[in-house]
Amino acid sequence: MKDGITRSSLIVIVGCYLCYLGYQMIGDTKSGASSMSMTTTIILCSLMCLAGLAVIIYGVISYKKAWIKQKQNFNTEEDNKLTIQSVYDKEFASYGHVIEGYDVKELLDTLDKVSSLPEGVEYIPSNDTLESLPIAKTLCVNEYGGMPIQLGWCNGHNTKMNCLEYHRDSEVNLGTEDFILLLAKLDDVKDGRLDSSCVKAFLCPKGVPVEVFATTLHYAPCSAKKGQGFKVLVVLPRGTNGPKPDITPLNDEDKMLRACNKWLLAHPDSSEASDGAVVCIDGVNPDIADLI
Repeated sequence: MKDGITRSSLIVIVGCYLCYLGYQMIGDTKSGASSMSMTTTIILCSLMCLAGLAVIIYGVISYKKAWIKQKQNFNTEEDNKLTIQSVYDKEFASYGHVIEGYDVKELLDTLDKVSSLPEGVEYIPSNDTLESLPIAKTLCVNEYGGMPIQLGWCNGHNTKMNCLEYHRDSEVNLGTEDFILLLAKLDDVKDGRLDSSCVKAFLCPKGVPVEVFATTLHYAPCSAKKGQGFKVLVVLPRGTNGPKPDITPLNDEDKMLRACNKWLLAHPDSSEASDGAVVCIDGVNPDIADLI
């Protein structure tokens, strides 16, 4: 948009130069440097000045439009600037909700004992020790209505979005420490593409179970404090994120199927994109490193 302002300024300068040339013609005629009659000179000068004035007006109008558009873009960027909200904020209601009524102490203690904390990000879809706890049966019946489920984790250190995924069912997350989820809505996807400006960040306090709706795009958690990792329980219907089924794509969504019950949207900067995932996220790759 700065190019538009620069271009408009140059147009105004050209208009001024045309007016200058018109007046210069009169000077040349008076001094005898030009053989044209004064009448002809005045006519040509008037035409040059009118043309210059028209160019100036056009340049001023173009400048004003470019300036207004730049201001609007600045305001839009400010409005879309990523901030960290809480899962207790009302805006989270369209992405998921806090689950109440569960005693998760044993689950958190067990998750902390049986899982490691890598420097990168590690996802384990299913763990026998977690699934043998009494609360696993409670989650199966109360949260998933009796559907078979799996309890695993996503641990590590991360501050970037990289990709977003969704399932046909809700996902339950629970952290041993605070963590942050980068989320968007499935209906934010327009014509098969997502603008990363739609992504929102939500802080999930440690020990608070959170349901992420099936229509919510999500991916690996992010650290809530600089240098601090996360250990996050991941509960999903059994088989999710398992081997990708043999599929003959019938539409664009089928092409995004990356694993069992896992549809993935990749950002071009992600390693998943290099590995063949469908690239359909436009804009910057959100990074909360400077926000924590």
